[in-house]
Amino acid sequence: MIESEGAHVELVRRAQAGEKESVAALAELAREKVYSYINRVTLDEDRSQDLAQETLLAILKSLETLERPDRFWPWVFRIATNKTRQYFRAESRRRALQMSAIEDAHLQVSSERQGGQVTSLARKELAQITHAAMAQIDERHRMVLALRFFEDMPHANIARVLGCSELGARTTFFRAKHALMRELRRRGLHKGVFVAALGAFGQATVSSEASAALVTVSASATSETLLGGLLSIKAKAAAAAAIVLTTTLALMWHTGRLGDSHSAKRDVRFVHFVHQSMSSSSGNADFGSSRSMGAYEQWYYFPDGIDGPFLFRMQRWNPEQTAKLCWWVQNGQANYYVNSADNTVYVQNRNLYNGNYCTEILPFDSEQFCQFVRQVEGDESNAMTDGPGVSYERDPETGFAVARVDTRFEDIGPFKTTYDYADLEVSLFDAPAGMRVVDERDEMHKRGWTYFRVAGRLGDNTVSGVGQVPFVHGASKRRSAWLKLSVNGRLAAVDNGAEACLLDSAGTAAKVYAGGSFFTGLARPWTGFHTLDTIRRDAAQERIWFSTAVVKPYEKVEVVIVGDRDGVQCAARYSVDMNNDLLEKIEFWMGKDGPFERAVGELVLSYLDELDEADGEFLMPERVAVPESRGYQKASILWPFQLLDAS
Repeated sequence: MIESEGAHVELVRRAQAGEKESVAALAELAREKVYSYINRVTLDEDRSQDLAQETLLAILKSLETLERPDRFWPWVFRIATNKTRQYFRAESRRRALQMSAIEDAHLQVSSERQGGQVTSLARKELAQITHAAMAQIDERHRMVLALRFFEDMPHANIARVLGCSELGARTTFFRAKHALMRELRRRGLHKGVFVAALGAFGQATVSSEASAALVTVSASATSETLLGGLLSIKAKAAAAAAIVLTTTLALMWHTGRLGDSHSAKRDVRFVHFVHQSMSSSSGNADFGSSRSMGAYEQWYYFPDGIDGPFLFRMQRWNPEQTAKLCWWVQNGQANYYVNSADNTVYVQNRNLYNGNYCTEILPFDSEQFCQFVRQVEGDESNAMTDGPGVSYERDPETGFAVARVDTRFEDIGPFKTTYDYADLEVSLFDAPAGMRVVDERDEMHKRGWTYFRVAGRLGDNTVSGVGQVPFVHGASKRRSAWLKLSVNGRLAAVDNGAEACLLDSAGTAAKVYAGGSFFTGLARPWTGFHTLDTIRRDAAQERIWFSTAVVKPYEKVEVVIVGDRDGVQCAARYSVDMNNDLLEKIEFWMGKDGPFERAVGELVLSYLDELDEADGEFLMPERVAVPESRGYQKASILWPFQLLDAS
């Protein structure tokens, strides 16, 4: 393990001054640590020797540039990490690591062998099992596990190595630890031998028996947030100690927590993953007979937390992820499509939507939400819940998706996705640069926001109104969404972002909802979702049935929702302009004997491309005097039906 940060400061300083003996001593200190770390990440002894040598040369070459000798070890492991990442990129973005030929039958450890003496497990077999389990988790996860378990590195220093925040390092570590635990369980290892398994793996990944005798596993890392104090367990004694620890660790495994799940959800800002996209036919023009439309690598950034808007980047690869194709960026300023073939950036009006017109799903969406969407949309759905050839795993604390296995592609084989919630560089979401730019946006999308009008009827009531809608996240900070509607000339509904109110004939608040509620079912492009997905996700959140009809591919799509209001069935049809990412019209029906028994009206929305005609009618509504609004619920997507009663 790494000693205190300042233990080698003087040696580093002497080496930086050019003292040859100090340089040699420092290189010898780093050699074994670097090799062991790289071997635990690549799981390839021969390659690790080469990468370790390259890393040492880089360390010695740039030693004089190290400004903080007290941070020597994070600096060393940062260089080793970068070399390892370069190796993975050169081989393949997601190469299948070739492991020792261990048949599953040999990896299964019978309950009889585990039930008594843990020491009866041959160390070599235990190391092989852990080695195979490590091969099934993401390389970034192996990096953080190696640093935390075998180097006892604090999360702050791991963050320096990985180039992320300390919170991101902690989050990655917890995900990685549980991913490894899960893989070990699949291979028949119970919880009580987790420390022993790590110890055996740690000893098997060093360069000599002498080094193996010095391997230690940080117990503070194995029981982090469960145990207080800092312990260190020698790996060679871990198997014997596991007998004593089995009961305690097993109990804690069942009752312990990774920390408050609500806090974890609040803290997450990023997610990164790769999916293979399924073709609807047996082959496609891009990749011959493959059912894959390509591997789609995706990054999300939620500046205000996972309940808020998101920025997005997506890279399309060939199915093997050896060649980059086109890519997209949705940031706070605009939506970009990059055609790699002609090196051109197209700036577009719309957010992305799925090519199969199924609802966009996020890894944060609950399993219940995903199950409902799959029930509605069938097997073609992108919902993150088990379906034909696709299986998911979720974190038991947060409910977030953590892994997916897709077995639908015979030419690719099982494709495993890991959902990584560690912090990312925000620069990933910068606008593409250095290419020809074709700006296809209309004036209002170039502006980033616009005013809109609402006109129509509901029952015998004439409805009119105005509002403001931002198109991108950046614009929403200075031009927030608002809406006010009048019924028969009287102000009846107001949403100023702080609260949403239905007003009585005296102009006082009859019903109060959370701010933004009256945009439920309307276009909210600043959130990152296409209007098509906003409508369907709003319906699905309430478990309201919906259907999608493509009227004209890529241009017009209709969504119909069917629900219940006070025992009366009702339905609404939403017409969506796909290219401009706008809601054009909502039609309404209701009836006691069926939702389409009688038409009750429609609302038409129009948007101002130019602001020349804007005048005093487009004034943000003032706040209505209401009781303290904190805690008010969001209105249902069926809220417009309440305007039937507003005469």
